[in-house]
Amino acid sequence: MECATSNDKIAAPLPAQLERSPMSNTSRTSPVGDILPIAAHPELVELAAAWFSDKWAVPVEEYRKSMLACCDHPEAAAPQWYVVVNAGRIVAGAGVIDNDFHERRDLAPNVCAVFVEPELRKLGIARRLLDFVCRDIADRGVERLYLLTDHNRFYERLGWRFREMVRDDDGLFGRMYEKELRTANAFGGVSLNALDSAVASVSASTSATRPDNALARKLAENRDNWDDRANVHAESAFYEVERLVSDSSYISGVARRDFEALSPHLPQAGLAGLSVLHLQCHIGTDTISWLRLGAREAWGLDFSPASLSHARGIARRAGANATFVEGDARFASHVIQRTFDVVVTGTGAITWLPDLGDWARSIADLLVPGGVFLLRDDHPLLDALGYESLTVTEDYLSGTGSIDYESDESYVEGSAGKISHTANHNWRHDFQEIIGSLLAAGLSIEALRESPHAEWKALPFLTETAQGWTMPEGMPRIPLSFAVVARKPQK
Repeated sequence: MECATSNDKIAAPLPAQLERSPMSNTSRTSPVGDILPIAAHPELVELAAAWFSDKWAVPVEEYRKSMLACCDHPEAAAPQWYVVVNAGRIVAGAGVIDNDFHERRDLAPNVCAVFVEPELRKLGIARRLLDFVCRDIADRGVERLYLLTDHNRFYERLGWRFREMVRDDDGLFGRMYEKELRTANAFGGVSLNALDSAVASVSASTSATRPDNALARKLAENRDNWDDRANVHAESAFYEVERLVSDSSYISGVARRDFEALSPHLPQAGLAGLSVLHLQCHIGTDTISWLRLGAREAWGLDFSPASLSHARGIARRAGANATFVEGDARFASHVIQRTFDVVVTGTGAITWLPDLGDWARSIADLLVPGGVFLLRDDHPLLDALGYESLTVTEDYLSGTGSIDYESDESYVEGSAGKISHTANHNWRHDFQEIIGSLLAAGLSIEALRESPHAEWKALPFLTETAQGWTMPEGMPRIPLSFAVVARKPQK
């Protein structure tokens, strides 16, 4: 049974020949660690078998036999074994076997022997390792994985669903979890560096019929949609990627206006010496702009792997030392184990979040004491207007369920027909929910501003100005965007 307890033994060193030779195409080097499938690295069998045996007090021969079987049949779903290496040592690992010594033989295959060395816990390694395992096993045609554990609540945070209590071979009950898998062609190794692909924290369930899977399905469809958008947006004039790359002084208009709203709440030196986390960063053009606005470092988080791939590529081309991490903005503090002086969220972001309670708590966790948060986004009134006219046609208040629609285009020019994953799911968030969530998370509100300018043509009759899109002269002046600034109290 998986338990992840530790006897604090020393991590095992890698063979010298592996340390001396470059990593194969089954991994990418990183300062945090690399996930290596044993099936692709048979030279690690003896070392890995000894490491797992040391952690779980199971005879080394049992692990050796299972690992040799996975090397002989690398295409099989089980057995499979994985280790994480860091600084020349094995520091984490997991396996997949047919049955983890319990009575429910029908619940198979099973993730087993999940373990992370104590000194490297709370860095997101277990989450990323399990995500890799799930993707790898999905590519072998498996639709669902199971896991038996003594832990309570830990695996829920990693996207697993509690199924039932199951008796093990010793007659003791444990918690059986399950996870529906999403094919992602991840076989062969993945770096745990934040600059490389990290785990998607949203469950990738594809079942549309079971109520407990409905939200996961909608979030997965949104992620697919934004993966498609990323490819379209990176080539659009709207995001001005080539200008950002070629002109080191260029700052996106969105980031510039975000900074204008934020700057009165910064120290006299502005962003100099400060760290910035940009939530829902998409392809990273605004994240890079925060560096150019003076930030000491800038991180971006997004749930779309394709968006982050573009973000990393754009940052490399622009010579920007930005760090990008994959994750759900509601649970960003689960995948980023550090704090920041500034956290920002830009236009068109929170409508893709089903609720704001976890989002606000995560922001509070990610801020240093005295740190500041900026949200600047479309005004909630626009949603009530249906983004079409000055007639109220939709609900304004939060809590009225998701807004579900199909569209094969995005908000950038020339995108019609280029989005293959057409399902979209949005949620309304009125000011009561936005402000209330931030206050409930322990933040104090320093400013609330409404603006007659939008970042995009949010209504069909808006006209473009240097400050953004606004109502034509002679029409009513209404708020089109807003900005909230909040601060985490000093201890």
